[in-house]
Amino acid sequence: MFALPRGLPRTPAAAAAAVAAVTLAAGCAAGEPSPSPKAPGGSPSGPPEAPPAWEAFGGVPLDPPGGPSGEASAADEAEAPDGAEPVEVPGTCEAAGLPEDAEAFAAMAPEGAQFTQVRGERVLECSWAGFDRGDGSEVVLVSLASEGSLAETPGALPPQVGEAVAEGSRAYFTTPGLTALGGFAEWRPGERFSRVRLHLPGLLVTVQANSDMWEEEGGAAVEAATAAAEGLLD
Repeated sequence: MFALPRGLPRTPAAAAAAVAAVTLAAGCAAGEPSPSPKAPGGSPSGPPEAPPAWEAFGGVPLDPPGGPSGEASAADEAEAPDGAEPVEVPGTCEAAGLPEDAEAFAAMAPEGAQFTQVRGERVLECSWAGFDRGDGSEVVLVSLASEGSLAETPGALPPQVGEAVAEGSRAYFTTPGLTALGGFAEWRPGERFSRVRLHLPGLLVTVQANSDMWEEEGGAAVEAATAAAEGLLD
């Protein structure tokens, strides 16, 4: 169970925003299994797949294990070192580098959105949410969790991700900032809401927002989330 921190507004609008944020957070909780999308080889032909939004905001695809050829090297096959220790997640969004006025996230939310933070045992959730009974919710939700990351070894892809990439999956990508931190990103599209997961050693950062905002504003959001993660990994 999550508890709202003391001192938050208790107005109906604030409560609605908080409920919307927490409901959306269910899909971002640490430990949720991550599917390994596979290439459509051998499946019936259909319309071409739309390019992932991360191509528009500067993401680059991951190289398959062993380089472009996909052939595993002796180093790849060697026993991997122990995984990274879980990162201690701060108690507040501001302490985590995600203040209420964080421009990159506020830009993806509606004007006048209600800011809410929720702290669980191993996860911190920061949201900017607006709610309309007719149009539904517009939410940007950023969560930081000390468990759930697939990046067990800095700079190395876990087997299930390496296999998916070798088979042509476009669910995984990286940026210079993520590569420098020894992690990678995962794109999870949805009709209403889409999200990016930043898999880092000992830390999982998830950014979720209305799907139509990602192509234009997603690059700044990923950079801001990466910067916050870097501060926690130092």
